[in-house]
Amino acid sequence: MAHESAQRAGKAQTQGRCVFTGTTGVDGAHWYPAGDFTLLADVPENIFAMHREHHSVRGKPCFDFVQRDGVDIVRPIAQRRWMLENLTLDEFRGIIHKKIRVVGLYCNAHDIEFPEAEKPEDYEALIYQVRLA
Repeated sequence: MAHESAQRAGKAQTQGRCVFTGTTGVDGAHWYPAGDFTLLADVPENIFAMHREHHSVRGKPCFDFVQRDGVDIVRPIAQRRWMLENLTLDEFRGIIHKKIRVVGLYCNAHDIEFPEAEKPEDYEALIYQVRLA
């Protein structure tokens, strides 16, 4: 499996528990998608432990996708950042902010855009479905 070592290291930073719910049995979710940002694909700080339901489920609001007119669109990095900074468990917030700063250093060193956090356009749907609240 590609990125396996980085996935293990990224998930271990929260003891293998979902950053949104604290549950175990998680995926390693890339903040900057691995396919689009290959330089960040194996950076453990770019990988966050998430339950599959919160990470990547087509047809529903999640970390990876936002729906626009019934079509799944890859969620913008700025919205993902806001979710990490605002919807995660308090006990992981310090670790998450540290990981975000480290990814920022990588982005700066490699001329990758590092946007400010932006509240998700589907925030109400995320909360209403109790997906990340």
